Amino acid sequence: MLFPTLLKWGASTHSGAMREDYDLHKPAVMEKVKLVDFAQEFAAAFNKA
Repeated sequence: MLFPTLLKWGASTHSGAMREDYDLHKPAVMEKVKLVDFAQEFAAAFNKA
């Protein structure tokens, strides 16, 4: 049942509903983690599992 979920996700992206929800529930603090740093940390944790 992945397809209906993807349809809803796409529709909410195109209608602006997803952005509206994000604006209503923004994180209090945005972290300053770079993608490269996150990828290295994620890879290390993934390889341990």
